[in-house]
Amino acid sequence: AMRGEPQGAPPQKAEGAAHRFDEAALDELLDEALSGGLMSKGSAKHKDGKCRPCHYIHTSAGCASGKECRFCHMPHTGQSKSRLGASKRNMCKQIADAVELKLQGDPEGILHAAALLGSRSHYLRSILEERVSALAA
Repeated sequence: AMRGEPQGAPPQKAEGAAHRFDEAALDELLDEALSGGLMSKGSAKHKDGKCRPCHYIHTSAGCASGKECRFCHMPHTGQSKSRLGASKRNMCKQIADAVELKLQGDPEGILHAAALLGSRSHYLRSILEERVSALAA
């Protein structure tokens, strides 16, 4: 097998069910994260790259506005080589766990979510991409 290709037979799909990542699944995941307090109302614009980060969510006191905050509670980690704080790393891991749980066994969907959710967080995108690689192994 070539490097990077999964070994073994690919999973069989139901006949006639051409699989395509469902944008609604990602929206549902974001809604669940919002209702669970993981994200804020301002996080809704994150996947479009039109959000503004909350500067308080990753402090020891946290954001006083909580899920009503008009700023984004998703991590904005950039591509800097410096080490992220524990709070941002943990937030990225929680989001990656939620994406993986919601899109179990759908590497294409996880990669799509990584592209959308990780558009402003290199760290989150890399976690999701690593998990897809682990599924393929």
